[in-house]
Amino acid sequence: MHPVGRSRRPLPQSYASLSNWRSEAGTVTRPARVREPEVLAEVMSALCAESKRTGSRFSLGALDALQWLTRGGAAPLTGQVTEKPVSVRPVARELAVAEGQTYGRNRDQSQYAQGVLHALMWAQYATAAPPVRFESKLHAHHGSRLSGHASV
Repeated sequence: MHPVGRSRRPLPQSYASLSNWRSEAGTVTRPARVREPEVLAEVMSALCAESKRTGSRFSLGALDALQWLTRGGAAPLTGQVTEKPVSVRPVARELAVAEGQTYGRNRDQSQYAQGVLHALMWAQYATAAPPVRFESKLHAHHGSRLSGHASV
């Protein structure tokens, strides 16, 4: 059984094709392409403050996903342990599981999975809006504001 209680099955084509780089054995081994470390750090800091302030499961899921993506270790939903840098295949697997759990009956688990999904998609440039509103210190000298929304 897979760690989330399901048997192993192939990744959906939309996630499996995130990268064209494959090893000889057919597994995706290239590190996931993600946003700049400074931007990820700012968003993680904002998510940490948001999750402490509100107790939001969405924010906690997003924070856990970004910490996993930047540090390696146990993935937030599957528990699959990965080393840094996290490669494309574990990210694709986590995205697939997050998408499935988003529609689950357990509201807390669903909100957590939505945070994981949104954060991983944003971190990989698949969506423009970060998983939390924040004022970027990196762009403050230009007077621009990077802001996003948490959908939950």
